[in-house]
Amino acid sequence: MNILRIWVGLGACLVLSSASAVQAQEVATSFEQLRVLVKPGDRVTLTDAAGVETRGKILAFSPSSLAVEVGGVTRDFAESDVNRVRQRRYGSLARGAKWGLAAGLGLSAFAAIGIATEDEWDDYNGTKTETIIGGTALFAGLGVAAGVGVSALIRRDHDLYIRGGVARQGQVTLSPVLTADRKGMAISLGF
Repeated sequence: MNILRIWVGLGACLVLSSASAVQAQEVATSFEQLRVLVKPGDRVTLTDAAGVETRGKILAFSPSSLAVEVGGVTRDFAESDVNRVRQRRYGSLARGAKWGLAAGLGLSAFAAIGIATEDEWDDYNGTKTETIIGGTALFAGLGVAAGVGVSALIRRDHDLYIRGGVARQGQVTLSPVLTADRKGMAISLGF
């Protein structure tokens, strides 16, 4: 009965510990850089200088403007009129699976230690090795499933473009630098 409590407790910890990791965001500072982060057909939210948000689907880019379909109507936005472009994105399923697998394997290690130290285990439940292998496979599978499930539920609005490249407070931003003679990344820290 004690082993059952251990497995149930570890399973609950597994589900609660499967959150995805935070990662740095790439933020463009020009529409030319924005082209690297999104493509025609992507849905975005634009915020103009007055703070009005417009949601629509990207139709086309130019170096200084963005054509967006808003309610069946094509609207052109000049780069100078847009303060921010955001896009809703889901969490990474692969990253969720990796974190879940790691959590599942870690929890199964604790259960294996508990099983290996019980003297009466062989008399009631079969061999310790079979139980440890089966439990490890079970927790690894549950961990992957929980990690993928949690990542699939996470949806956030990500900044893709900020005019002037103003970083938000407490955030690391990576901005692509794409010009005719330079290609690279600019890193900014907001405090």
